[in-house]
Amino acid sequence: MNNFNFSHFGFLEAFKSLFSTIVINILIVYSKMNKKKIIFFYHPRKLLTGIHTFYIEDLFRDYHQNFVLIYGHISQKKLGKNYFFIKEGYFRFLLNVDFFMTTVLCDKFINNSKKVYLNHHIYDSPVVNVEKEQKICEKFSSYDVIFLPSQNLIKLFKEMFARYNNSSKIKIPILKEIGYPKFDFLEKKIKKNVKGQINNILISPTGIYGYPGETYEEMKKTIDFAMNSGADSFSFAILSPLPGTPIYRKVIKENLWWNNRSMDDMSHRSSLIKVDGFAEPDEFEKFVNETNIKANLLLKDRDPKRFEYKYGANAEDHNFQRQT
Repeated sequence: MNNFNFSHFGFLEAFKSLFSTIVINILIVYSKMNKKKIIFFYHPRKLLTGIHTFYIEDLFRDYHQNFVLIYGHISQKKLGKNYFFIKEGYFRFLLNVDFFMTTVLCDKFINNSKKVYLNHHIYDSPVVNVEKEQKICEKFSSYDVIFLPSQNLIKLFKEMFARYNNSSKIKIPILKEIGYPKFDFLEKKIKKNVKGQINNILISPTGIYGYPGETYEEMKKTIDFAMNSGADSFSFAILSPLPGTPIYRKVIKENLWWNNRSMDDMSHRSSLIKVDGFAEPDEFEKFVNETNIKANLLLKDRDPKRFEYKYGANAEDHNFQRQT
């Protein structure tokens, strides 16, 4: 019975993919007849939700006059206009489009289409752990253009490609900075929906500092950016190299611990590994605490009423050291 259900489910997916292929090809032909460019955006997630789709739709909202947007997916949900269930294996039956885009690495593409990968993360981080890096790098090489949120991530991608540039399977795509689409979408949504209720919403960004390889100048630049963002409060935290993470393995391998510091000393305000620009852990801990206090007192000068709404009338320095 289980085998029957599995086969039945596979047949339905195949039928849906074949039907979608026919409909999509009709839409492609019609769009080309009307001299429209075509963007095919693929969401290869079975558990596809609004958080994966809404900001993408918003990103292309201004292009609808000159472009036709087609969305492919493998979710069992009905997602909206121009969303079609289609498995990657059926791409070879699709007519050419101008741009094939995705936020998740694919193995198959629509033939002769410009292949674009959109990094959708709201944070800058290494791409993948070292054990899987070359394989992931080869997958990224299949794309023509990679859109990335920041110069820092562009730097990480360039370094990754440089490590494997001797491989015949590796070619370096064009890397372009486009900012953070999710942040842009959330900002628009907040402004649209809260209207007169904005005074009841407090914005509090967070940041972790002291990553291996992070320079003092990079830390200061990030902190200055945050403090000039207009947010109500801030949480600047110290990195903790948790066991099992790539950062922990790097710390162990390169012996990046402060003298006389180890995992036994870990707390949410303790510095365990060496940080550029600081001679000892106490100095870095003091820097982070003072930065938290300075940043969180900005609201007091800018908007005393909002400051009292968040902290009360008798707030002290310890209230500003870490936001939760």
